[in-house]
Amino acid sequence: MRDHIHLQIKGRTSAQGAERRAAIMAAAERQFAKAGLAGSRTDEIAAEAGVNKALLYYYFKSKEHLYEAVIEDHFHEFNRQAIEVANTSLRAAKRSASCWSAGCAPVNFGALTGSIQRCRSWR
Repeated sequence: MRDHIHLQIKGRTSAQGAERRAAIMAAAERQFAKAGLAGSRTDEIAAEAGVNKALLYYYFKSKEHLYEAVIEDHFHEFNRQAIEVANTSLRAAKRSASCWSAGCAPVNFGALTGSIQRCRSWR
């Protein structure tokens, strides 16, 4: 019974830890965007995140490590979006290729209609 209670407390603590780390990262992102690495202060980041400086340093060894974590987070998000766009483009290219191999060409009816109307106006 005691182990079960410990696991529940530990699970809740882990969730709180993730929330605190996320709060620190969000506050740091805002501070770094506003003042840059040199102009940002860890006490301001901690206050904005609602934690003390000791907890900030528990999660991040230094302001520079925190800055690296924020930048890394942005790179991960950029890469995720780039992969999503590439996959979407690849699916569209495959659909076009399968259409071409079946003997049909994708038609842009909007452009075709505009061309026909321009040709009629030349008469």
